[in-house]
Amino acid sequence: MAQHPAANEVTKHLSGMHFPAKRQELEQHASSHGAGDDVLQAIRDLPQDEYGNMADVMKAFGQED
Repeated sequence: MAQHPAANEVTKHLSGMHFPAKRQELEQHASSHGAGDDVLQAIRDLPQDEYGNMADVMKAFGQED
């Protein structure tokens, strides 16, 4: 089982993201900011389809296993 990246890696690659944003938009933004496969997979694994702010993303990321 692959380990997910640290939360700070996710936030680093989502810096400047405009919210609300759909999960696919988060993935595209992170990808365009140099995110690696581990960060992109962590975003793909998030449970919701849309997030109102970075705090929502981090809350969902924290619940991800």
